[in-house]
Amino acid sequence: MKTYFDKENNLVVYEYLIKASGVKPKTIYQFSDVHLTEYDELSSDGEKAFAIYQSPRWENMRKYYANAHKEPFEDAQQIPPLAHLKNLISLSKTGDAVIMAGDILDVVSGANLRAFNNLVKNLDKPYIYVCGNHEPSEKLPDGFIAKNPTQKIEFDDLVILGFNNEERVITNQQLDFLKDNLTLGKKVIIAMHIPILCDSNYQKVFSLGEYFRLNNDNSTAETIEFIDIINKNSESIIMVTCGHLHFNYCSNLDSDIPQIISSQGITGSVNKYVIEDK
Repeated sequence: MKTYFDKENNLVVYEYLIKASGVKPKTIYQFSDVHLTEYDELSSDGEKAFAIYQSPRWENMRKYYANAHKEPFEDAQQIPPLAHLKNLISLSKTGDAVIMAGDILDVVSGANLRAFNNLVKNLDKPYIYVCGNHEPSEKLPDGFIAKNPTQKIEFDDLVILGFNNEERVITNQQLDFLKDNLTLGKKVIIAMHIPILCDSNYQKVFSLGEYFRLNNDNSTAETIEFIDIINKNSESIIMVTCGHLHFNYCSNLDSDIPQIISSQGITGSVNKYVIEDK
């Protein structure tokens, strides 16, 4: 992995080279945790008041996470979340596909949805947007992409599968979706918000608490089976991508599949995956 600052888009880029046999070269961008806290002329008084209250709280939180994990927090990282999202989408246009790994909105509100839709309408690349814990799918309007429990971008040689796991569970429908797509004979990328706890990230992730991991003592049978299926299909699954932790981190699942966690989009952080044939 290499890290650099994209001056044109005001973004910190974490670039990963992913080798996958039989896959044509592709560039995929991933970001998460932008935490939009917008209000506009259509907002109710309550919505406006909450946005005004929440914005400085996230200014402090993003600084806390950046300092705690020794990530950049200079003037370039301190612009408003909406400006970061605009830059993230601008850079994403240069890739082949985009993964939005949850918590793009801080809450599901009319102003946040309008702000997001206004920017994403200019994104001419296929994208997946999985729900984070701040944007529960049940509160999203019908027709909004992140409301779907599963999503897919399909290329001739690769599929990107998105799973809403905002409640830290996997359903039977999602489990069947994974199984069906593993029969296609294509390489697979898994995208979700909350990461999987495993031996290689145990020291880093376990201490954060159950809120920050998919598998825990109360996990459903379907959730455990989902993780088991991923680990048993390392020949097909080339990586798992997540967000939620607010710092950039890569570790291997028990089957040596890389699980790559994006840092906070609220400081203009983005992951760039350069996929090449082995």
